[in-house]
Amino acid sequence: MAIKPGVQRSHERQEDMLQTLNTFVAKVVGKLRAPSNSTRSNSDLQKALEVSEERFRLLADHIDEVFWLISADGSEVQFVSSAYKKLTGRSSEMLFADANDWEHSMDPQHRPRFQEMMAAVQGGKEPVENEQEFGIMREDGSVRWARIQIQPMRDEKGELMMFLGVAVDVTENKRLEQELKKSLARIEAEAMIDELTGLLNRRAVIQNATAELSRAMREKRPVSLMVIDIDNLKAVNDEYGHLVGDKILKMASAIIEHSTRPYDWVGRWGGDEFMVILPGADLRVAKNVAARMQRMTRDSVLELDDQNELEIRFSLGLTVFFGTTFTAEQSEEEILERLFGEADQALYEAKQAGRDQVRIYGED
Repeated sequence: MAIKPGVQRSHERQEDMLQTLNTFVAKVVGKLRAPSNSTRSNSDLQKALEVSEERFRLLADHIDEVFWLISADGSEVQFVSSAYKKLTGRSSEMLFADANDWEHSMDPQHRPRFQEMMAAVQGGKEPVENEQEFGIMREDGSVRWARIQIQPMRDEKGELMMFLGVAVDVTENKRLEQELKKSLARIEAEAMIDELTGLLNRRAVIQNATAELSRAMREKRPVSLMVIDIDNLKAVNDEYGHLVGDKILKMASAIIEHSTRPYDWVGRWGGDEFMVILPGADLRVAKNVAARMQRMTRDSVLELDDQNELEIRFSLGLTVFFGTTFTAEQSEEEILERLFGEADQALYEAKQAGRDQVRIYGED
């Protein structure tokens, strides 16, 4: 996956700052560990140390990232930049007083992960992830996100001097990330919805039918399929226009949806056809749902602008699959295709019988 330019620059800047601070701290500690017989006087050494420390503080306090120095045993914070309060809402004195103050400000669910990272670094091991993101719970109730990295700092001989911590506020990145996830979820949902009726589209119907069939086979339970066709919709389109035909489709979809159970799947199969998946429904239950649809349809009319009314009628084909009526040689795709064909055949028989009918596959 490509990294956004802004995120890439943030990483590069953090690495640059780390390198610069590493250099400053190494110089300071190197001077502190210089041999006592150094040609430089103590006053010169003290002055050099003060200059180096001042440069370090100026650098650390004028950038947005939080920097802090931790003693080699992890018990004492020796320096923290002013950005600590901006990020956490907690004063730097709190971190000086308690080296674990970072943990107190974190989301409780994130604390074990931070402790694991610290223990790995202090133990001389590489943590699972050297750079991780943590939620920061501010006292005002707001939440910030920080990308935290802990690095051991060693002198020229490789001896551990202290640890350098760096925290970058990535709250805005997190917000954009969440917005992107929501947008992708919305796009994915829209890809499964029929735009006109608001029902599932054919693709979504097939996916859910496949899932319900798999569950029916696994749990040895029935599942029923209905194919519904609006009667004479083509004639309505020819006489009144497609806008009226679309109103019929919307009205029919609402009737079908309100006639089914909350856990049934209702979708537009294409054109003037709808598909209904009824999980766990045997023939008796499926017949009751079909009868309820017919009652609601016969009680409904579409009022036109000229005060005329159009009746809505449909034909329905029904088939029932029992979880025990399949062989190991048959794939789910083959069984599902067979069921779609059975429901379609029953629908054809309903239309041949004079429309406004319900027919069940396999029944005379």
